[in-house]
Amino acid sequence: MYSLYAQSINDATDEQLLNVLCSVIKDIISKKWVDNKLDSQKEVYYFSIEFLLGRQLKSNLLNLGIENVVRESLKELNIDLDNLINAESDPALGNGGLGRLAACFLDSMASLDISGHGYGIRYKHGLFEQKFINGYQVEVPDNW
Repeated sequence: MYSLYAQSINDATDEQLLNVLCSVIKDIISKKWVDNKLDSQKEVYYFSIEFLLGRQLKSNLLNLGIENVVRESLKELNIDLDNLINAESDPALGNGGLGRLAACFLDSMASLDISGHGYGIRYKHGLFEQKFINGYQVEVPDNW
């Protein structure tokens, strides 16, 4: 908490606590990814124009098998994990069945400990929100 925000846990918002927790989880995932990459001879590369991942915190905790440990640890600090899960924004990286299918493949690879990557098109602000102004389509960032 101090290294990211220079404040105590008691003064942190749910968004700040979420960011700290996600940083810790990212470190765990990164280590597993490097270890798996060293052990793996083959990798899966999945290309999709979109990935409808949804919120990832709960899924990552489940796939790492650490949800209960994290929940109990946070409870000791008077932090409700469910509040942090609900504070996570849904990334605007897809909008339909194709994106959901791609996300399910990535989820399955993570659950089965298969080394792989998902590749897509990078939009500056995720998929755009469409509006019509004076009869013309206008794209504006989907604010996530």
